[in-house]
Amino acid sequence: MQENNSEFRSKFSKEIENLPEEAAIDKDFDRIKSSLSIQAFICPLTKALFNDPVIAADNHTYEKIAIAEWLTKNDISPQTGEKLSHRNLLPNHATKAIIDLFKKE
Repeated sequence: MQENNSEFRSKFSKEIENLPEEAAIDKDFDRIKSSLSIQAFICPLTKALFNDPVIAADNHTYEKIAIAEWLTKNDISPQTGEKLSHRNLLPNHATKAIIDLFKKE
C-alpha cells in the first residue's frame, strides 16, 4: 500500500527540512558534472556512448545489444576475462539517467 504525499511528508519532515536549497543542489550538480569523464559513459565493446546501458555479472556496464551478442558466443567477461557466473543483464538506470541529462543540455 502506498503512502500519500502528506503521510510521507509527516513521516520524513525532519529529513525534508534538512535538504539543501535548490541553488546548492544545482551547484553540486555542476561540480559533479564537470568532474565526470565521458569515458564512464562509453561502452567498452562498441566504443560509443551508451544508449541502453546494462550491468552484466562482472558488474561492468555495457550497451545491451553488444553484450547480449557477446554472451551468445562467450561465457567470460569482456572486461576481466573471468568466467561469468550468469548471463542475466540488469538495466543500469543511474547511467541512463545521467546520459539523458547530458543529452538534454
